[in-house]
Amino acid sequence: MTFSQMHERLRVEMLRRIQRGTLSISLLSRQTGFGKSHLSNFLHSRRQLSIEGMDRIMAAQSMAAEDLLPEDERHIHLGEERDLDSVPVVSHMTALFEPHIRASAIQMMLNVPARTLQSLKSRPVGEPPRMGAVCRDSHSSCRRATHGATAVS
Repeated sequence: MTFSQMHERLRVEMLRRIQRGTLSISLLSRQTGFGKSHLSNFLHSRRQLSIEGMDRIMAAQSMAAEDLLPEDERHIHLGEERDLDSVPVVSHMTALFEPHIRASAIQMMLNVPARTLQSLKSRPVGEPPRMGAVCRDSHSSCRRATHGATAVS
């Protein structure tokens, strides 16, 4: 991957965060010390940032260079035992709203026997609550099933 490709990936990621509502040009301007017009020119591909400018944005957004790599180039270092699979543990906000898990969003890696993961099947957590129902504990049926996710407790 070249620096220009990383530059473009950073630009696209910042635009995605702005469109999602978790970032604004004003906030990014305060975090990095860049002017709003400078950032706007960067985001709309009118100007490019220096490597130092990219570093400032990445530091302000708690990103690492590996977060800009394509998923097929990321290398996850697994434990020496071959019968273990690594499962990333992330915050609930990351799990709900991020389309891809960035390396910097991983809080820890959990090594789980491969057979355990293979035996898990996706299933609905429960029916939606009835009108007026009150959730009393975390095991109630008030939780809704999330498509494509498996929660392990």
